[in-house]
Amino acid sequence: MHRWLLIVLLSLALPRQAQAQPSMQANHIDANVPEDGKFTELLNRDLLAYFKATGAATATNVQVRLLRDAPTQSGVSYPKYYAWVQVQSGASRLAEGAVRLAAIERTRFEVTDYVPKNKAKGSRELVESVFPRPLVPDILRLAAE
Repeated sequence: MHRWLLIVLLSLALPRQAQAQPSMQANHIDANVPEDGKFTELLNRDLLAYFKATGAATATNVQVRLLRDAPTQSGVSYPKYYAWVQVQSGASRLAEGAVRLAAIERTRFEVTDYVPKNKAKGSRELVESVFPRPLVPDILRLAAE
């Protein structure tokens, strides 16, 4: 008898829990992704700071192409964005490649992974180990250009 009661209670609880998941993800995204008016400014600021700190000290600007328009949310981690970035100092290109970034508390982005163009071009396995499978062909195509 107790076994059937437990099964009935679980069957009632599971659909509600499954419906709650998308709203929990949406809440987590809303809590971390900067508002539209600040998104590009913060993204460019934090990418430029990252590259200046990691070897492109003379960088003056970045050009960013998001590989997905919306963030990827997995569990309770920060929402992730994927982009192709070109780092420049004036007219000179200092760095180029694919980045994975976490949006944090609506105030900043943190680069979690950077795969330079020359490494992406030579290693599909490396690209697949960092980026979602649907983005791999685009990253490899950009690396080959």
